[in-house]
Amino acid sequence: MEQTETTPYVSVQGLGLKTPFGPVYEDVNLQVQKGQVVALFGSEGCGKTSLLLTLGGRMRYQVGTATVAGFDLKKRYKKVRDLSAITIVEGINDVPEFLSVRDLMAAELQMAGKKANRAAVDAYLQEWDFLDRAHAAYRSLESNDRLYFGIMLAYASDPELLLVDDIQSGVTQHRAIVWVDMFKQLAAARGTTVLFGTTEYDIALHADAVVIASQKGEEQRKAVLADKGSAALVPIAGTCNGVVLQSE
Repeated sequence: MEQTETTPYVSVQGLGLKTPFGPVYEDVNLQVQKGQVVALFGSEGCGKTSLLLTLGGRMRYQVGTATVAGFDLKKRYKKVRDLSAITIVEGINDVPEFLSVRDLMAAELQMAGKKANRAAVDAYLQEWDFLDRAHAAYRSLESNDRLYFGIMLAYASDPELLLVDDIQSGVTQHRAIVWVDMFKQLAAARGTTVLFGTTEYDIALHADAVVIASQKGEEQRKAVLADKGSAALVPIAGTCNGVVLQSE
């Protein structure tokens, strides 16, 4: 059954994934509304990347229930995969680093069923203010440009759900906050729902809501709240991995 206007765009109850070496993530409970920009915030190794891949229909879970856009994630994961996009994740959807920005963009547009000739590719790059790097090899891009280009590639398919991993990786905190603001603009203009991972609460608090993904993350949140007060408050969209929210 597809989503209605009154149901959350992403709804998860008791989601869990374990391996012989221990849990990847467990007891995930979250609610995300359509068009929201939500931070998945927690310490390194708490399963944020795997959870993002799961919510995009690219990794299976073992226990719990989840729906995305009204589709049962376990039964309709291929449908969820089609309506979502994830930025480049090392070891998951790497791109050939020796190829140019223009060539990679052409391949992505073609996969999305769009025109992929040079004029169409250059028009897309121009729209994203990236045409001056069309000839650059992906491997030559700096960290900031790599993430931005990954977002461009993801948007080629006009996704309803955008999943972004490690938004702070290789960039300054200020630049990561700029990305969050850009996600809000894209959400407002295109209705995209965005979930992004971060290890820094000072970045997460700029989202519309936050999912607390680790107890260390909750401790960091409390420390920032103690320092900044109400300016650091942001709605909680959910928790996982045994997090117990402390009273404000």
